[in-house]
Amino acid sequence: MEGRFYSKDENEGKNYTNILYMPKVRVSSNINLRLGERADPTVSTFNIVGLPETVGDHKNLIVEFTRLDDGVE
Repeated sequence: MEGRFYSKDENEGKNYTNILYMPKVRVSSNINLRLGERADPTVSTFNIVGLPETVGDHKNLIVEFTRLDDGVE
């Protein structure tokens, strides 16, 4: 799973873009997604469980956060 979220630095008040990376996850909710150009927008809540995975030099990586210096739209 990969995602992008925004955060604000408590000291400087500067906004940052953050990248979330979870190499192996399991969705543990009853979620029904409709995808496509004509699908209605839907807001849902779902739960995920991060599972350890070996990625490069990182053994048992569950989640990796990367904070970017510049904002990304």
